Amino acid sequence: MSEVASICFRIKLLLVLLISGIGAFGQCPNSAFMHREWFRMKAQASSRIKLEQLRTQWLRCHIPQDSIYSELLGELALQYYLKGNFPATKQFAEAAIQTTKHDVPSLKAKHLYRYGAYLIEMNQGQKAQQILQESIRVSRQSKQLEWAAAASYQLSYLQHSFGDYQSALNSATEGVHFARLAKKLDSELESSYQQAQALMELNRLEEAQVVITSLLEVTRKYPNLLTWAYYKLAAEISRQCQEYSASRAYLQQATELLTPNQTDAQVSIATVAGLLAENEYKFTQARQQYEKALTIAQNPHAKARLYTLLGKLALKQGDYSSALQLINKGIKSIIPSYVENQSTNPIAKVIQSIYRKEYLFTLIKQKASVELLIYKQKPTAQNLAQALATFATADQMVDYMRMSHEATESKLLWRNYTHLLYEQAIEASFLQRNAPLAFYYLEKSRAVLLNDRLNELNANQKLSPQLAEKELYFRAQEEDLLKKLEPETPGSVAYTRLSNQLLNQHEAQQAFIESLRKSNPAYFQYRYDNQVPSITTIQQKLLAKDQAFVSYFLGDDAIYAIGITPDKTVLRKLPLTGFNHEADQFLKLCSSPDLRKKEVQQLQKTGYQLYRRLVTPLRLHSPRMIISLDGAFLPFEAFSNSPTQPNAYLVHQQAFSYTYSARFLLRERPVSSWQKPFLGMAPEQFSASLKQSNLPGSAQSLTDIAESIPFAQTKTHQSATKATFLSEAPDFRILQLFTHADAHVSDHTEPVLYFADSALKLSELNINRPFRTQLLVLSACQTGLGTNQTGEGVFSLARGFAALGIPSTVTTLWSVQDQATYTLVEHFYQQLSEGLPQDIALQRAKVQWLNAQEYQLPYYWAALIQIGSTTPIENPSVIPAYAGIAAGVILVIIGLLMYRKRTATKVPHP
Repeated sequence: MSEVASICFRIKLLLVLLISGIGAFGQCPNSAFMHREWFRMKAQASSRIKLEQLRTQWLRCHIPQDSIYSELLGELALQYYLKGNFPATKQFAEAAIQTTKHDVPSLKAKHLYRYGAYLIEMNQGQKAQQILQESIRVSRQSKQLEWAAAASYQLSYLQHSFGDYQSALNSATEGVHFARLAKKLDSELESSYQQAQALMELNRLEEAQVVITSLLEVTRKYPNLLTWAYYKLAAEISRQCQEYSASRAYLQQATELLTPNQTDAQVSIATVAGLLAENEYKFTQARQQYEKALTIAQNPHAKARLYTLLGKLALKQGDYSSALQLINKGIKSIIPSYVENQSTNPIAKVIQSIYRKEYLFTLIKQKASVELLIYKQKPTAQNLAQALATFATADQMVDYMRMSHEATESKLLWRNYTHLLYEQAIEASFLQRNAPLAFYYLEKSRAVLLNDRLNELNANQKLSPQLAEKELYFRAQEEDLLKKLEPETPGSVAYTRLSNQLLNQHEAQQAFIESLRKSNPAYFQYRYDNQVPSITTIQQKLLAKDQAFVSYFLGDDAIYAIGITPDKTVLRKLPLTGFNHEADQFLKLCSSPDLRKKEVQQLQKTGYQLYRRLVTPLRLHSPRMIISLDGAFLPFEAFSNSPTQPNAYLVHQQAFSYTYSARFLLRERPVSSWQKPFLGMAPEQFSASLKQSNLPGSAQSLTDIAESIPFAQTKTHQSATKATFLSEAPDFRILQLFTHADAHVSDHTEPVLYFADSALKLSELNINRPFRTQLLVLSACQTGLGTNQTGEGVFSLARGFAALGIPSTVTTLWSVQDQATYTLVEHFYQQLSEGLPQDIALQRAKVQWLNAQEYQLPYYWAALIQIGSTTPIENPSVIPAYAGIAAGVILVIIGLLMYRKRTATKVPHP
């Protein structure tokens, strides 16, 4: 019986092998058979187990791993992803990409797109971004743009999750463009949705309404499973536009489209309904909506947002204990291991691993605010220490999030979000009487984008000349393409061509940066440096014995001021009420050339009020003052120290200079000993298309200045062109510009500087090689004015040049009077030639001018201010003189040698 059983078993085994296509003697099916099996299984939506069996047979029989095999791997990756097996998903997705042949780029783009989407779910955002960008590149190469459209949508979603809303908008716009070319309506709708969402986050609500309205018009004809989300977004945009009736109508339409099992959608709609109720002061209704959503919410980020909103409602009712409990529950929804009590905060390692950090950041920031309120209610050292610990965690999160933001617009938006955080952190430090910590937060809040830009310049110095030049080339190319793309109509041939060039450029740039990350670690160390100088560093490395550094933070509730001298530090909380009115009125009066008697008295009164508000409380009497003011600069030298005495300007007692931050002054800059000494430019007349008035006398004033500087070069009249400035200016130690500028900016314009033939925009400064200039004198109207960005200061021409690494700038705060400016600048150079620090040189120039004038209104003399390093400028004649002497000595030596040689080779007469 055993032999019969054995024979039966062998027969069954043979049948199984024959059915599966494998011969009795180790024979295997050919590729055609395996391809047919794949297509059959694909059509029947076969299970993962059958797909695994097919893959095993493929490998066992050594069937060529062609594009069909790659599709099989891709399908297995999808099956494992749907099962939640992420390690297997990653394994098969990477294998699918690796086995795809170069001659099938559309398949590779598909695999890359899917892998990028999987990585997003795996919370591997940085890698997902690289993979999705590669998918777009490969898809465009193959001209199979459906995957470029899909990847652009996912990339936009990812960038939105980073809080980089401008980059998200850019990617979504590209996604719409690709989808239209590929005629993929679903992809177009998805990217349009991301467009509207990013515009809303950027507070560009009118544009967001246009996009979402167009999207809804399409979905009325071609509805899909996400139509409810489009109506929900329309409701949110309408709510933010304060169109509450429209918002309710959109919410109703979104609700009607839902099915009972769409719990995530129900949570999202209920959240917007709660926000709408809050806007209409229906707080009980709002809380009910949030609590209702919380009972069914499963997504941790949705839960976190709901706990945040409930915590805010508790705060409004003054229930700090409940608010803190809700916030801690929100943190735990994102970090399950978090212990819900007041005395703990998430650690750095955990924070870095969090996906969508903005949800956690909002909770941590809110927790710090509540803890500060608890301290005010019960002022114990422990409560204040806990609040400061949470502020430190929030500050750490700001650094992590900032590194993931690429677009300037996104960075500025988050600077606005963090302003209140830093105000409260400074307040908590003040309450603890902790001046060093208050100074730390004040500096962290100040000119971060400028610091980032200068970090980038320092980082580039760690590169070889070839790599640094290549890095600048990429930036220049990108700026040039963006400028060309701006006037083109979307969808036109030119727009498509330039868009493709821009995408190619961006991909090449990203690949270059990634190569630098691996080969030049020092580059990235400097690139992302965010160290803040200590008060001790300021005292030891920045200040001279006669100097004081004063930094002001303008909050929503108070002004905080820190005064630092070489031997003491003063921290003060100053009243904010009335300050903005005083500052605006003072600047208006200062910038007026003709004032009536009452207006002169008002100028003196306002100048004295500002003196009493900003200067007197610090009790600093240093003859030299460095002012770091949050927001627009004020001319402190025009303040009055007497309410009644005419012309009692501070300039008579103190020299003032200004800075964007202490970090800006302490930044190490390379010293080049062979710069050319001086370049001055004075167009005097301008091209008719520029519509600028002539500046008579400017060329002569420039000539007079240049005569006292050996080897000075000047460009006047038609030779003072924009191209000349861009090509020659970076190599000069001192730059002097007598010209016009325009700082009356709007959302679509920027500060410009005029040359004889054309205008130079602020953004165009970024595309040129770094400047080696030590001092730039902008004797033009309003070069210190621009758009005031919260926490960053004024985006002016002066700041633009500072971002190029120029340490010192003399600039103007309002439209200046020509002849007075010429005289002041000439006096300034005379004082500089004596080796004086720049702030003292400018002070003496102003006092010299005032002493010669009967009519002493600030309009004529106070507009010029010095920003940055006050270090004396090395005498421009020193290096050329030494060079001349050296050359002369060399010529003499050569002459002597030649003479001796001729003498030695002479043959004596017989």
